[in-house]
Amino acid sequence: MKKLLLCAFIAGLLPLPFTAVDFVKAADTPAKSDAAPGTRRRTVLPVPGDADKAMADGGSFVQTAAPAADDGLSAQAIVDMVMMSRALGKDDKDGVTFPGELNRGGKSVPFKVQVLPTLIRFYFENPKQNISLDTNEKGFRLREVTAGSNKEVPASMYSSGVRGTDLTYDDISMRYLYWPSKQKIGEETIKTRKCYVVDLKNPQKLGEYYLVRIFVDKKSGGLMRMMAYGWDGKLIKSCTVTAGMKVNGTTVMQTMEVIRYVPGTMKVAGETTFELKKPK
Repeated sequence: MKKLLLCAFIAGLLPLPFTAVDFVKAADTPAKSDAAPGTRRRTVLPVPGDADKAMADGGSFVQTAAPAADDGLSAQAIVDMVMMSRALGKDDKDGVTFPGELNRGGKSVPFKVQVLPTLIRFYFENPKQNISLDTNEKGFRLREVTAGSNKEVPASMYSSGVRGTDLTYDDISMRYLYWPSKQKIGEETIKTRKCYVVDLKNPQKLGEYYLVRIFVDKKSGGLMRMMAYGWDGKLIKSCTVTAGMKVNGTTVMQTMEVIRYVPGTMKVAGETTFELKKPK
């Protein structure tokens, strides 16, 4: 079967290994919520402890995931699964172009994204802006083209929101997958899918993320969720797949919820919805 394997999160161009039925089943199960009565329900995520209390072992936060069975798969092997899921199949060498929208606070930012085997390009208008992500097994290159400028995105911009949204250049590049410090800490279930949970620690003080916790589908290697923590050990960001759609017989990510938190709380500081639409 021809597979449409898209970049797993850039935030979120994510191949989903399950059918739409899984979303229905998940919706039938009540979820914890931090929403006030009369507002839209939002899933409450676990919050690890503060860094000064929870990193005596050299960098890992308190484990909130259930201990994983010893299946012999290392943290690096799990990250390699995600890397594999980011690649397009050989039959998709010409790529796929999706229209999409970023929505924040009632403001919609339309875009197009072209997905190639090792290259992803975002196209924005008004003003024109192209963001290109070139990936391989060794690393990534993130470039930005605007009026009069064509350059690699500098480290000083990693924490900047794309087009004024909560989706940052760090989220697009997924550079945390290349950080050398990786620890497999357990398993959790997300939307009926069993996931490995791995912590990735930033080796340099570049960007706002000290540690990123990823939730990887055990069967497909698709990235279901990421949770990011600042340099004080507080939760500051989560990206979670919320819906899927069928494209060429394969279920892929349709919407993803990107939430920025007031550090150390579940109070929402900003929320952006990342949505893809079927290719025309």
